[in-house]
Amino acid sequence: EFGMLMYNRYSEPQGDLGAVHFYQYGTMMYISHSQMLADGTSLIECRGTYRFRVRAHGLHDGYSVGDVERIDDVSTAEEERLEALETSMSHVSAPPPTINGIPAYTPESAEASFDRTSTRELLEIGSSFINRMRARSANWLQQRVLDTHGQPPNDPALFPFWFASVLPISDEEKYKLLPTTTVRQRLKITAGWIRRIEGQRW
Repeated sequence: EFGMLMYNRYSEPQGDLGAVHFYQYGTMMYISHSQMLADGTSLIECRGTYRFRVRAHGLHDGYSVGDVERIDDVSTAEEERLEALETSMSHVSAPPPTINGIPAYTPESAEASFDRTSTRELLEIGSSFINRMRARSANWLQQRVLDTHGQPPNDPALFPFWFASVLPISDEEKYKLLPTTTVRQRLKITAGWIRRIEGQRW
């Protein structure tokens, strides 16, 4: 096993770690197959097993090492409780701002509208977008991409990570999925990507 972290190219502060050269959330990888090549390098096949947060880091024999904390989702019961709370509280929210009677896009208004949306409906936003993009023969949904990443999953827990794997957006945007602890949070992030793409506000 080894941890995979993203390079912090903009030196953004990472919590208690400060402006380190990596982002503090990463993925633990498991090497399932390796092949040594004649030049001494190796080809490895690996899969992600869980997400983690770096609590401390250092060097050991020239390798970066760290003390990490595993990040898991909340329980299914807690996820359902949070969804029920959000959707039931939405009717008391202030109406979104408008321009000439048309709802104006702001990150806050997008977040509020997704709070009113069920988890199943958030998944449908993603699935419908994929179907529209397939109908338009989007380059990032060509068969070679689907051969690598598989077909769009119907499981709301899997869809956001699959979507991030194929969608041509910045790694910094995709990174936002890693610290989350609910399926719902991740689906709201992916729905936000879709809204910004379709509104050409990227």
